[in-house]
Parts: sequence; structure tokens; C-alpha cells
Amino acid sequence: MITVVEEPSAVGKTTLLRQLPSHLVVSEDWAALGFPQETWPNLRTPQGQAFGVTLTAHRWQLLCEAEANYGIAYADTDPLNFTTISLLCFTAPSHASNYFSLSARIVKQ
Repeated sequence: MITVVEEPSAVGKTTLLRQLPSHLVVSEDWAALGFPQETWPNLRTPQGQAFGVTLTAHRWQLLCEAEANYGIAYADTDPLNFTTISLLCFTAPSHASNYFSLSARIVKQ
């Protein structure tokens, strides 16, 4: 089971998840995930939007792996959030279709 902890900013979701074993939690600590923010492209460009899809897919894949290994995984915010999907559909339809196909492949694993 994958549990997503999604709430407005600064309500304590990260603090709550820090109480759990770290191998069960996929956070938004991009540097820890191998994507330090200083290396990101401009997210308002097509290259940046494709990069954003890669980040999201990577987090989802980590969640699926944790669930497969331990039976449960927790996400600090939803890696497949609907705001991101909506923005991609309106600003970069080709990236949105890549996002959906990549996400579907990851979910099937």
C-alpha cells in the first residue's frame, strides 16, 4: 500500500513522516534523491518540463520499489499531483502525454 500525505504547506506532514523508518518514506528532498535544485534546467522551458516529468516518475518508482520491498510506502506529497498534470496538459501537451505513458509503465511494474 502506498500512502500519500498531502496537505497545505507548513502543517507538519514532513515532521510526521520523519517519525517513520526512512526506508519507507519518499520525500521531496531533491538533493537526497540525486537531483540538487542548482542543477535543474529552467522549469518553464520544454526541457525543464521534461525534467519535471523525470523527477515525478523517479519519485513514483521509488515508492513502488519501497512498497514491493516492505509492503508499505509513504510519500511526502503526491508525486502524481493533479496540479502538475493540469499545467502540463495546458502548457506542454507533448510532455503531458509522455508523463501519462511513463507513469502508466511505472504503475504497471
